[in-house]
Amino acid sequence: IKDSTAASFGDGTVRFFRSDLEPYVVKAHTGVVLCMTSNGEYIFTGGDDGRFLQISLNGDVEEIANFGSRWVDTIAVHNDNLVCSSGSTAYVWSEGIKKPKLLEHSSTVGGIAIDQNGRRIAVSCYGGVTVWRLGDKRWKSSKFAWKGSHGKVSFSPDGKYLITAMQESELHGWRIRDKVNMAMAGYPVKIKSFAWVG
Repeated sequence: IKDSTAASFGDGTVRFFRSDLEPYVVKAHTGVVLCMTSNGEYIFTGGDDGRFLQISLNGDVEEIANFGSRWVDTIAVHNDNLVCSSGSTAYVWSEGIKKPKLLEHSSTVGGIAIDQNGRRIAVSCYGGVTVWRLGDKRWKSSKFAWKGSHGKVSFSPDGKYLITAMQESELHGWRIRDKVNMAMAGYPVKIKSFAWVG
């Protein structure tokens, strides 16, 4: 964020690195930091201590939610919209609303993504991806099915496609408008990260 680089560690700390300055260490979680992201202003983390946190560049820590013994597995942010998962439930905080909306799924959430407009949330789990769209007053779901366990999920920059990294060492994708799917297999190991080009 800004002129800093942040990294999280297994001892629960987040370290901020800035040019010509010593690293700044924040003790955020009592266990492992499982996930981390940023909205450009704050760092957001989830841990195996069940806490979902917001951390400022100055090291101020604010607890958004505490799930006790249930891990915070995945998180995503878009402007003031915050999403995290614990178990099979995704929790959504929209534009300053303090009580989250609960989005239930059939199995443990593997990944979460928010589209460029902040109006759709993709949640992956076993069997595919559920895309949630915010309607007039409630979230409506659409299922993109493919057998297997789906982890990291991402919308294409133009919002027309979805891609997931699977447990089976492959990528799987869908064209959102008609749910036509595509498989990209043959990788020697499980895919841990990917990005869009063009």
